[in-house]
Amino acid sequence: DEELDSEMYYYIRDYLLKKGYNHIEVSNYAKEGYKPLHNLVYWDNKEYYGFGAGASGYIDNIRYTNTRNVFKYNKGDYKYIEESLSDKDIIENEMILGLRKIEGVSKKDFYNKYNKNIEDIFEINELIDKGLIKDEDGYIFIPSDKLYVSNSILINFIKED
Repeated sequence: DEELDSEMYYYIRDYLLKKGYNHIEVSNYAKEGYKPLHNLVYWDNKEYYGFGAGASGYIDNIRYTNTRNVFKYNKGDYKYIEESLSDKDIIENEMILGLRKIEGVSKKDFYNKYNKNIEDIFEINELIDKGLIKDEDGYIFIPSDKLYVSNSILINFIKED
């Protein structure tokens, strides 16, 4: 039941906030002074290696998943899926992954990384007008009361070819 699921999500969020946890990402919390450094690599759209059967990685604009078959992996037949990402894919991922973070996407960091303004690539004004995202203090982010429906917001950052 979607309504019950939503109530449970916000109940857990409120409980963790009252217990002193910081809301870091849609589904992640951390005590003061701590951050999920491993996961931030993904949400910041940074490169990472995947070692072992079934592991995934992202290096040189290529996302890959290793075979899940341990015997194949041990024989050196590592790759199961390999996808070369276009510039468009990379920029879309930057927004989709970055908007999962409570702080959102830094407009300055985005510009420094891609030499483009977010507003020049994505039509965000309508989302702002509807209250689905906010543009404050140099960050684009999803307001806390909309986090539960974030996937329906993130879809707006995928452009059709």
